[in-house]
Amino acid sequence: MNNYITSQGNVTLVADENEIHIRTLHSSPIIYKNAKKFVDDIPVLFKNAKGILLDVFIHSPIGFKTNIDFCEAIRKKFDVLHIRYSFLSPKSSTTSYIIFFANVKLEFGETVFVVVVSGAELWISEYEFTLNGYKVLSDKRIDINVKEEDSKLIRDKILGESNPKKIILVCAEGSNAKFFRTVLKSKKLVAFDRMPEVTENAVDEIAKWLFDESVVKHHIIPMCERNYFFITVIGEKTFPITFLEPSERLPVNKTFTVSECNEKIVVSSFLL
Repeated sequence: MNNYITSQGNVTLVADENEIHIRTLHSSPIIYKNAKKFVDDIPVLFKNAKGILLDVFIHSPIGFKTNIDFCEAIRKKFDVLHIRYSFLSPKSSTTSYIIFFANVKLEFGETVFVVVVSGAELWISEYEFTLNGYKVLSDKRIDINVKEEDSKLIRDKILGESNPKKIILVCAEGSNAKFFRTVLKSKKLVAFDRMPEVTENAVDEIAKWLFDESVVKHHIIPMCERNYFFITVIGEKTFPITFLEPSERLPVNKTFTVSECNEKIVVSSFLL
């Protein structure tokens, strides 16, 4: 078995803007700079794989016009190979791992707060545990001045009126982890002074949803990661038809009627 495939046959694939990284278990990741070459190599790279978790939405692919074309090419390859896969946003994949390492156990309808601290910036998300996985209830980013702001005020800024069952705090390196542990001190709190390293067991647990959609213990319900605008064109004028709301739950189904006088329909998108 390839040394980047777990004992259960799963693989994580992460791409930043310029490079594609295949996470390995015992050595440095396999790196591709050319997206077309990566797609061509998929049958050899993943011949022993069963499930793929992909975080590639921010990649600027060499060999493809757009990231969407790149994702479509990947999808077609895995479909031919009968390999199960899931496209994850950086946020949803990170949250899945955070929930796994925090060993969160909720009943349906209960909520968890995930607070990620990076310097003076806080990314705060509230999730409800549902039959289909974790549903995003709220998302916000706030700036904190730990030297000037009162700790009680900061706690109120973070939690507001919410009363979650669990609070998970993750502090990036260089953040004042001790301060935020004190601010959010509670029996509900699970705190990490840095993001835990992804392990083989974590990958396999999160990948279970690929093979059985009733296993939702670590599954984040996918939301639209891009803004999509649908417009029609008549001569030099454009007219909006519909658009997908930011963070709209997927899959989404919308219908609209276009008159015959419209010359074409244009779809435009950008990453949130």
